[in-house]
Amino acid sequence: MIEIPDYIYLRSVIKQLYLKEESRRLFQKNAYSVSITGKDEPAYSVEVSDFKSYKGKAVLKETDFNSILRKLLCAGGGLDEIRAEIVFSGGFNETLLREFSASLKKTADALGAEVKRVSVHLKEGSEEEMTVLLSGKGLLKKMSDAPWQCQKIFAGQEIILTGSLGRAGMIEIADKKGEQLKSFFPKHYMERIKSMSGDRLPFIEMDAVPFYRATAMLSLEEGGLLAGLWNLGERDGAGLRVYSDRLFFEQETIELCNYFDINPLELNSRGAYLIATDRGEELTYVLRKAGLNAVCIGNVIKEKKRVIVFEDEERFIESPKYNCANNLN
Repeated sequence: MIEIPDYIYLRSVIKQLYLKEESRRLFQKNAYSVSITGKDEPAYSVEVSDFKSYKGKAVLKETDFNSILRKLLCAGGGLDEIRAEIVFSGGFNETLLREFSASLKKTADALGAEVKRVSVHLKEGSEEEMTVLLSGKGLLKKMSDAPWQCQKIFAGQEIILTGSLGRAGMIEIADKKGEQLKSFFPKHYMERIKSMSGDRLPFIEMDAVPFYRATAMLSLEEGGLLAGLWNLGERDGAGLRVYSDRLFFEQETIELCNYFDINPLELNSRGAYLIATDRGEELTYVLRKAGLNAVCIGNVIKEKKRVIVFEDEERFIESPKYNCANNLN
């Protein structure tokens, strides 16, 4: 890493970041970071990171933290602390840093989180770019707040699916291939897809699962349901059996998958979640009453195999390899 020159340090926002007053004394030239020591942390916490890149405007929005929030909530925590490591390639850009720092403070306040650390670095590069590693940390007062963090999934449990399979991927495809699709699908069809949201956070699930003996909760992401099931089984080396006739896809998702010859089971399902519990019927009922799509799609089994049943045929679930939406011609 390259040292930030004195003249940049003395006049730039690096020295004036909105951190707490008591933390300003911790700022030292060429340190590039501030760490704030708060109250004693509880024994359990979870931390998640996500990358962002900027070549122009560098403004954070609340939705930019959704990837972090999803995983924190699934782990039983919330977003309490934020850290940001900023790397400038091809030269330091004070305007970008100023924009980013202001939006980070505003977003953190809106999310009820505290900015604990901001680090700024320079590195050699031919193209000007700002890359940010955002880290979010959630604190748990006790492990019983998230029992799925310390228990294994076991044979006989039911696997509950919440949310809309493939919706996020379907929206990505429609956005990426919108012009092409206009010649095939009617205008009202495309407008309906455009109005959809594919990034639901699991607040409803979080309110319900502690009361129904859940031992796993997992966010579906790239790779869709197949990747999620593989990851769920890998966590504890468990076998799974899922039934295809219990899976639900929106008509728009099926239409786009047919048009581009994509397997809907591999389509990005961000905003959908898997839950393992031995009280599946009760949990499904509660989630549906709260307005969610929720269905029991299968079980944890004694055998180590992981399969989806299509009528009388079992198809093995393989390790995820790619994101369908990025492989469109």
